[in-house]
Amino acid sequence: MKPWVVCLCTLSFTACLSSSRSPEARFYQLQPVRMEVEDVSFPYDGVLVDDVETAEYLDRPQMVVRQGEHRLDYLEFDRWAEPLDENFADVLVANLASCLGSETPVGVNARDGEHHVRVQVRVVRFEGDPERGAILEAVYGMEPMGWTERVRLRTEVKGETLEAVVSAQSRLVGDLAREMARRLSRIDESS
Repeated sequence: MKPWVVCLCTLSFTACLSSSRSPEARFYQLQPVRMEVEDVSFPYDGVLVDDVETAEYLDRPQMVVRQGEHRLDYLEFDRWAEPLDENFADVLVANLASCLGSETPVGVNARDGEHHVRVQVRVVRFEGDPERGAILEAVYGMEPMGWTERVRLRTEVKGETLEAVVSAQSRLVGDLAREMARRLSRIDESS
């Protein structure tokens, strides 16, 4: 075979390979939102977010979009930058700390401090799209009070991109923190 034919075949093959590359992945992360300080005074040393657990369908790097009541699509190239449960917990703690002000320490999974309110969260649903908005359904518990609350929060998505969806989801985590701060404001010495 002539050398120029081999070179032409190699160039053609290389061009086919480079044009068939899959799109590059995009990574997203929830961020704390600006929070107003709630007027909270309660007889505990602080708040510990012990556990945030996500529903199994959310426990993967791909973002999920609901395509109807019974159908979910996982977006192969749109991913969470870190495990969603960890990112959710960090943002919840930051938002809760902002709500409660600097007088109330808030942390994650701390072992010290016997006199803390302990919070556990189970995220049941957390998704969004530009047309239907973003939704967060969660169950959270607070010890030692023995409280359990189920919340369903919804907000509009301000834009047509997945970045706008993630921004709306960040606001929902802020709304959950605000809800928790209001619940904490009802604690008195008799609880």
